[in-house]
Amino acid sequence: MHRILSIIISICFIVGIWHVSVQFFFLSPLLVPSPFTVGSEMVELLKSPDWWHDTWATLYRFTAGLLMGTLGGVAGGFILCMFVGVDRVLSGCVDFFRSVPIAALIPLVMLLFGIGDNAKIVLSAFVVALLMLVQTKYGIRDADTVRLTVGRLFRWDLITRWRCVVFYEALPAVLHGFRLAISFSLIVVVVSEMIMGASYGVGTGILNAQLVYNTSEMYARIIFIGMIGFIMNMLYLKFENSALHWVGK
Repeated sequence: MHRILSIIISICFIVGIWHVSVQFFFLSPLLVPSPFTVGSEMVELLKSPDWWHDTWATLYRFTAGLLMGTLGGVAGGFILCMFVGVDRVLSGCVDFFRSVPIAALIPLVMLLFGIGDNAKIVLSAFVVALLMLVQTKYGIRDADTVRLTVGRLFRWDLITRWRCVVFYEALPAVLHGFRLAISFSLIVVVVSEMIMGASYGVGTGILNAQLVYNTSEMYARIIFIGMIGFIMNMLYLKFENSALHWVGK
């Protein structure tokens, strides 16, 4: 209840500052429409089939890229930790690709995969995979050596030690990385829709509204995608806290 109340107060504060700025600082409604105008536009968007097509298209690309990247990244992190030689060979490549701005890869992805859904999903999956690989790798590397030693004293085999010790030691880092991956995947998909273009997509809708100076619709779409990201983050936090209730105990 306290959390919900703080969110409501924050929203009211932002809307109040927004309204006062528009009314008393003579901001152009073409550039900064009033919050009530944007609110009306949000209601109209909810009635529009195009908005729902845009939203489902974006969520499909987001979900596909997130799942593919997570599976690949977690599997890659486990492989690098199990085979130290492979890690030494590939660690430089991982660090290099982590250093490349994602925007610089968009032309390459477009060249290899075109401008359809596959390109957007691959770009999202690539970013998520790198993030999850690093999180998984360091989560495993930071496993409690005392617990691993106890496992050896009990003569557990490698699979049992990984299943009973390493998995739980790495889980907090992996789940935290997944939370970051949700945000990064959504950002990459929306940006790729703007740059690559798409028949449907939230990013495409935002850009189209800006190009024709329909700023109230542009603001409404931005607020909606922000709300979607915020809700996903809040729901995942509840899941993460429930899944990791044993951490620190």
